Amino acid sequence: MKLIKRSLVALVILVVLFFAAAVAVPIIYKKDIVGLIKSDINTFVNAEVDFDEDISIKILPSFPNLTVEIENVHIVGKESFKNDTLVNCSKLVATIGLKELFKNQKINLIYLELQKPNINLISNASGYNWDIVIPSESDSSDVALSADFNKIIIQEGGLS
Repeated sequence: MKLIKRSLVALVILVVLFFAAAVAVPIIYKKDIVGLIKSDINTFVNAEVDFDEDISIKILPSFPNLTVEIENVHIVGKESFKNDTLVNCSKLVATIGLKELFKNQKINLIYLELQKPNINLISNASGYNWDIVIPSESDSSDVALSADFNKIIIQEGGLS
């Protein structure tokens, strides 16, 4: 009986520690995560991507996935589209699969929500302002991003 009681206590302690870590990790590493997101995005696009530093990172509501909420997302063009805003979005919510992230080192987008996005599509002699992804010289099978959306929501959006 003592062995069962001790095993149950140990199991409860492990579960509590797991949930405490799930809550604490996003809080502790928030600044690092925000910096990595901004630098990575701006490395792969020919535009300036900016957003509020106070992002929300949640694991528990969407476990085993990670949900990120970002407010005031702005994407502004470079070069011939300098100062032309491509996207201005009041809130972006994205859910990614943690299992794939740790197993394959790839980001798998599962859910995307845009609240009040204003998207401005512009073309001129040099191209299109929405063509912002910098071409990769590596094999396309090495792409670290995949999208297997179960749901995409756009609320109160504008397109011009």
